[in-house]
Amino acid sequence: MISYQTGDMVFNHRIVSVIIDDGYVLLHRDARDAFWALPGGRAELFELSETTVKREMIEELGNDAVVSVERLMWTVEDFHHFRNLRYHEFALYYLVHFVKGSPYLDKTKTFSGIESDCKLTFKWFALDQLKSLVIFPSFLPQKLNGISDSLEHIIHNTLECRPGANPN
Repeated sequence: MISYQTGDMVFNHRIVSVIIDDGYVLLHRDARDAFWALPGGRAELFELSETTVKREMIEELGNDAVVSVERLMWTVEDFHHFRNLRYHEFALYYLVHFVKGSPYLDKTKTFSGIESDCKLTFKWFALDQLKSLVIFPSFLPQKLNGISDSLEHIIHNTLECRPGANPN
């Protein structure tokens, strides 16, 4: 996976699935965390990002979590704290859909993830309900309720330093 750590600083190359269906978005949460996020994971070296999207969904939910990739929506430079570390994350956010007939399209159910190192819960939320949730990154409620047809570049910085400054 494309991730490295130096001291308390981490760089991640993350690939994210934005799954919206009939006014709902699929979010997940690690049992250790108090926030919801979009599903995704770190790219592998020499792996196409669209392949990462598909692989991560199957790894997190199982072999019947087949998705089709519609398009790249956002490139995101995200600078944040998480579990006492400072992160510099470069992420690609893809609009994807579960294939027709997928058991994961049922908005009334929650789904357990199958990650070996954490307990994931997946749940559908109405788009108009997002502002009442704790979601990471914090720009998601606004952006998910106004998706543009064009590719957007987002810079999200919640670190206590100036953009462009060396965090050391």
